[in-house]
Amino acid sequence: EEKADREVEEEVKDGEAKEEELEEEKPKINAAELDVFDVEDVTDIGSGEPLFAHFSAEDWAMMSLRFELHLLMHAFKHDLGDPERQTFHERHIAYYYNKYFGKNLSAKSFGQSTYQELIKVLEDTVEIDAKSTLEAQLSEETPLDSFVRLTEDDRRERQRRVDTGDAAAAFKFSAAPQWGGGGQKGKGGGKGGQGARGSVGASYGSGAKRSYRGASGYPPAKRP
Repeated sequence: EEKADREVEEEVKDGEAKEEELEEEKPKINAAELDVFDVEDVTDIGSGEPLFAHFSAEDWAMMSLRFELHLLMHAFKHDLGDPERQTFHERHIAYYYNKYFGKNLSAKSFGQSTYQELIKVLEDTVEIDAKSTLEAQLSEETPLDSFVRLTEDDRRERQRRVDTGDAAAAFKFSAAPQWGGGGQKGKGGGKGGQGARGSVGASYGSGAKRSYRGASGYPPAKRP
């Protein structure tokens, strides 16, 4: 029994020694000098540090919102199936966000006064065009790690502005953004929330057949 204990102890020490060697072999990399779009693996920039190492809670929230709005834009286009009506007016964003994700969208929760201001912060993912309708900036096949890259790129720019004295560049969330469900359902049942959060979110970027469910038209009496 003592011999077995010694063997286990030696194996543990050998394992710890090998881990230390691996740590020493990893190069020291200045993450700030890397182009976020050139990093091969967002979970390891080459030194063991992930690209999202400096994300704050606000950064994670903005990354999530980027992805959700990206899904919303493409899911809406698929659901409607009308080449002449592939998007919706910016004043309906809260309605469709609630319909697809089953929760409310508040611009003030993200430190913005209006939805126009909120979209302006996310213009790398979605924009408001000249007709005041939302326009997706990323293709349907955009890989998931792109949202990490976009968020890190934005975080660096905001930090640069803060460092130069621009206090307005810092996030000032008035309340914690909603992560779960619980929002009021829109007319028509709001079943789209389950589709976007389930089948779409699970299969997006995985190569699996995408299943879109949700929008059945425009808000009653509010057709653009």
